[in-house]
Parts: sequence; structure tokens; C-alpha cells
Amino acid sequence: MINNNQWYHAVVTWDYTTRETQMYINNSNYSSGSTLDADASGLANLRFGIRPGATQYYQGRIDEVRIYDRVLTAGDVAVLHNSGNACQ
Repeated sequence: MINNNQWYHAVVTWDYTTRETQMYINNSNYSSGSTLDADASGLANLRFGIRPGATQYYQGRIDEVRIYDRVLTAGDVAVLHNSGNACQ
């Protein structure tokens, strides 16, 4: 469960080839699935804190956003989470 007024280490991965997504919250696999309609050509318009067509923005703070040129493994996520910078 996500609570207000608490920091979380969140990681979302997306594999363009398989269209698979993984979401990790504090190093735990929170959800996974397939995004068959996802298209990387729209990354020029990538936004954080609002969904397409939404009228309200995310009410909170987003810190240290990173974009990688590869799909992170569960091991990679664990290293990031345990690096001492997560959830501070």
C-alpha cells in the first residue's frame, strides 16, 4: 500500500521487444504486465506526474528520475535500492 507523506523507491521497466513492463516499489515487484499498444516513438513527449488526457497533476514530489538505454533486471533494481540513496 502507498501512504501519503512517505518516500518510496519506484522503478518501472519496459522492454520494447516483448512489450513487458515491471514495476518495483522499495525493491519489491509491485506489478507486471504487457503493454501491447506502447510505442517508443512518443518518448519525445514523455511526462511525469500526469497521464495523457488527465487534467490534474500528481500532488507530490518526484526526485532523481533516471532513464536507461536498457531494461533493468531485478538485480539492477536491488542494487539501486540498496545503494543508500533510495527512499531518503
